[in-house]
Amino acid sequence: MISLKKEFTDTVASTRLDCVVASLCSISRNTATEMINDKRVILNSFTQQKATVKVSSGDTISVRGKGKYEIIS
Repeated sequence: MISLKKEFTDTVASTRLDCVVASLCSISRNTATEMINDKRVILNSFTQQKATVKVSSGDTISVRGKGKYEIIS
């Protein structure tokens, strides 16, 4: 099993899940919202369907087809 970790920094306007997913995946907020609504985003092991859920430090976000991310701060 290969484990690849890459650290990057970005600034988001809001800690809402749609904003964070858009930033992580380099996609629009509308596309991020569609992915959330389609149950393609998992936050801390639970499928999310609300784009307005707040993301905080220590959270893990998995986006189907895009990757798995850990929020450091």
